[in-house]
Amino acid sequence: TNASTKVVAIWARKNGSDIPNTSTDITIEGSSTQQVAAWNFMLEMNAGDYFELVWVSDSTTVSLYHSPAQAAPYVRPAIPSVILTVSQVS
Repeated sequence: TNASTKVVAIWARKNGSDIPNTSTDITIEGSSTQQVAAWNFMLEMNAGDYFELVWVSDSTTVSLYHSPAQAAPYVRPAIPSVILTVSQVS
């Protein structure tokens, strides 16, 4: 929401513990900049395990963007703030 440059770090956490080497920094420049962060994490999970996608910023003016569906000037579906895809591989 302000023009200064901000950094957002995003990483994976399993069962409450940070997973080494999964963090990435994204730099956001300007007040109207939007970024799409897309990573694939292949993790071995067992029954009862849980996964967290964690993010933190050096600025309180950064937020996860969401936009509702729109009808004008063109029709398009809503934009969610987060998408998580989980696949079982066996």
